[in-house]
Amino acid sequence: MRRFFYPQNIFWIEPEEMAEIEKRANEGDKDAKFMLGRFHIVCQPTAESTSIAYTLFTEAMALGSLEAEVELSYMHRYGESNLPVDIHKSDSMLLHAVSEGCELAALRYAKRMIYGDLYTEANPKKALEHIDSFIEAGFSPADWYYLKGCAIEEISGHAAAAQWYLKARERGCIVAHAYAAVALCYDDKFNLVDHELFLDLTDKGFAHNDTFSFALQRLAALELYDHMAAEEKEEFIKGIIKDLELIAQMGIGAAAKTLGDLYRYGEYDQEEDFDKAWKWYARGALYGYYDCYAGLYSMAKTKDYEADDNFKEACAIYAVRYGSEEMLREVVEQYRRGKFTDYAAEIEKYYIAIYDKMVEDEDEPEIDDDGRYDPYV
Repeated sequence: MRRFFYPQNIFWIEPEEMAEIEKRANEGDKDAKFMLGRFHIVCQPTAESTSIAYTLFTEAMALGSLEAEVELSYMHRYGESNLPVDIHKSDSMLLHAVSEGCELAALRYAKRMIYGDLYTEANPKKALEHIDSFIEAGFSPADWYYLKGCAIEEISGHAAAAQWYLKARERGCIVAHAYAAVALCYDDKFNLVDHELFLDLTDKGFAHNDTFSFALQRLAALELYDHMAAEEKEEFIKGIIKDLELIAQMGIGAAAKTLGDLYRYGEYDQEEDFDKAWKWYARGALYGYYDCYAGLYSMAKTKDYEADDNFKEACAIYAVRYGSEEMLREVVEQYRRGKFTDYAAEIEKYYIAIYDKMVEDEDEPEIDDDGRYDPYV
């Protein structure tokens, strides 16, 4: 069941295994219902997958699945399956699952503390204490070493985090392959400083089914394009596009966003193709990648693609729900001009206060303190 904790793992599960899981779910197995729900919410195999996932998680929770409660907490957070956004309910459900000893809940709680979100201030130092307590309690070290690396990276930078990503990778945490590659091969300004090692580590990551490693490698390769000889560029970019299409279909939203931008703006000497741009933004949005929702909204707003106002506004709202501060600004400012009235309750309850705080922070004057008023200087 642990494989279903991380989205990218789920794309690698064989159809025969999923069929067996579905059989068990239909027989009333709560863990199978959770796993099948995860398959639907992550991979989105049908147009009804989100509502199917909600039903499966609800049934599994009724049978005592704390993991399903965690998933439902996120559905309430993001307003999935036509649920109203309810941050208090979302937080309460997650904390209840943590208090009952659910490791998935504890992992999600730690990651939220590390990075924060629209409603939660990041606190990686506090997260590190939480993570260490779980390591000391004897929980599976792979995932907790990975999160320890994430917390340390936020506090002290790439180099300090590398050893923990490597430990996590050695113990079977698939996603740690990509994080180790970044920590060892990029500086803290995200400049690639060891290209050969980066290729080696990301190749090894993909050999262990880490799609994110392959995505990092192909996205980094795009930086070579402008420095290539003209006769090499066409075949090179064809190969990159083919790889990015595969990666995007396996749940990596950054690949879908890159393809959307490529076709929308005619990047890398490709012809503009708004149909293809829309297709790839839509693919990334399907996986909850907020920049892709923002791309759909922008194309609809500029009339690059015909979409009605209801769909356009829904894209903007989902971008906000998934964490886009840029789209939060757009939504609140347009709401104050009379738009987004279908979402008035949500905007009034959550987004206006966040927006006003963002603007207030921007308006605070910088203090030019050269030490003249410091008694110890």
